[in-house]
Amino acid sequence: MEAQANHSGYTLGEDANRLEKIKNARAMLFLHGVLTESENEKIIKRICDKVEKALKPFD
Repeated sequence: MEAQANHSGYTLGEDANRLEKIKNARAMLFLHGVLTESENEKIIKRICDKVEKALKPFD
């Protein structure tokens, strides 16, 4: 996620590592059948909201 943000001129700053771990945890839970499709979609939306809030332009 940080690389994508950097490519667009932004950074996730201190939140980059934490958000990456959250994204990976969601994927693992979904792939192993712990999350339903609808739960997965809700979590993706929440992660995207957190990423949007964390984005900061490079100085």
